[in-house]
Amino acid sequence: MSSGLSGRRSARRVPGESFVAEIEGIDGSVSIINLSRMGVALESETPLETGRRLTIAITGPAGLEIVDFYVVRCERRESDGTYLSAGLFVEKLRRLDLPKVIHGAISS
Repeated sequence: MSSGLSGRRSARRVPGESFVAEIEGIDGSVSIINLSRMGVALESETPLETGRRLTIAITGPAGLEIVDFYVVRCERRESDGTYLSAGLFVEKLRRLDLPKVIHGAISS
């Protein structure tokens, strides 16, 4: 019998408008689409190599945080030629401007 719990963690995402990002070693602009304590969605002019570990500096209402992340996906947008990437942080962010992680999220 299933308990309805997936055993996974769920982190609520927030829109990226109030955050600024810089990625070490990456030329061109990088924008945060959305952000959670566990990962980030990014838009960039340059493709980010899937599987690569990068360092990102995130500045927002709670200040600056520098953290490593792994690129888990990168796709080129045909509409404007930019790249949409997803990253998974090496450590959970502890920023005060992000919602807490929900343990044991209900599966859908």
